[in-house]
Amino acid sequence: MVKPPTNLHKACNKTRFQKIWVWDICVRLGHWLLAICFATAYATGESESWRLWHVYSGSGVLGIVSFRVVWGFLGTPYARFNQFVHHPSQALRYLGSLLRGKPEHHIGHNPAGGWAVIGLLSLSAITALSGWFVYQSNAPYWQVQMHEIVTQLTLLLVAVHVVAVIVSSKLHGEHLIKAMVLGYKTISTAQDNPFLAAKNSTVNGFRLRQSIFGLILLLSICAAMLLMII
Repeated sequence: MVKPPTNLHKACNKTRFQKIWVWDICVRLGHWLLAICFATAYATGESESWRLWHVYSGSGVLGIVSFRVVWGFLGTPYARFNQFVHHPSQALRYLGSLLRGKPEHHIGHNPAGGWAVIGLLSLSAITALSGWFVYQSNAPYWQVQMHEIVTQLTLLLVAVHVVAVIVSSKLHGEHLIKAMVLGYKTISTAQDNPFLAAKNSTVNGFRLRQSIFGLILLLSICAAMLLMII
């Protein structure tokens, strides 16, 4: 009986998993810029001397959220809403799989994470818009209160998001924060991914065109937001 090569198992493992491109530069840049702008706006919200920075940061939040909504329809595959916004029952099923210790694996956002993205974008937009109205005029007390309440709700959802990322990273054995920095994930080649079957030249060309278009769009929207307050 002929014994299989001792390195066969290693060879299979090498062909079974592959590092693939998931998050484009616009998604990653928008994600971290949104975090920075929100943190800056929150930190400067109670200081009159830093009021202008608070306004600039809030405008940045609104600009980035506006871009992300557009990119959710025009962006790369895993940036699009139709890829990660699922029926609420699928989000509940995913949460159930987490509780059972056998989480479903998703290349992009999981169903629960997809709804978290929608929640964060919505609350961030409401926070920025309510702040805009407060800044523009002598806003009534209820508008000021609404701005502060929505800001706290956004901060709470951000905290839940951070905890969920840490827990999901451990349960899935993934580095989700690293993926949002570098844009790559390591997945099974058996999973459906539009880039696995594509030629490298095609993928690289697609990345470049999408990245240039997205960066121009992101900068244009943010610049428009800033010009509105100058």
